[in-house]
Amino acid sequence: MDSPTRVNTNVGDAHSAIIATRMREWYAVDDPDLDGDQSDILSFSTDGGEVVDAVPDFVGNSTIGIHVHDDAASPAVSSLAALPYFAEQPFQSGVDVYMPATADGTGTIAVTNIPRGDAGRPQTLNVPNWPSSSHAISVVFTDYPVD
Repeated sequence: MDSPTRVNTNVGDAHSAIIATRMREWYAVDDPDLDGDQSDILSFSTDGGEVVDAVPDFVGNSTIGIHVHDDAASPAVSSLAALPYFAEQPFQSGVDVYMPATADGTGTIAVTNIPRGDAGRPQTLNVPNWPSSSHAISVVFTDYPVD
């Protein structure tokens, strides 16, 4: 539990932490040289509550892994601020999103990927809302939604 990723993740009993990866860069900004809107949406919702998109502009267009957790600077608030350390790592970024946790993980966090603006083919993974103090949650999306 002393890896650089864990050391730089704000952990606690009241919130969850997730690393979302996809082996195709997340696009925070549309590429004007390509047809259509190329920007991605990666949203988080705990138990059907507030839906938060965790791909703000600072994520850029070369991130493969997005570290998402509640930062210490704004507890229990999704400020969407950049999380220190993660942006300094190759192909990674970090975003402040508050996802309330339950001690036994009986709640659900819905993580939804809408790739390259294609709202007709969302991918959703549901995970328990385990506390970040005791669990590290990872979700991995495929390149394209599978029919």
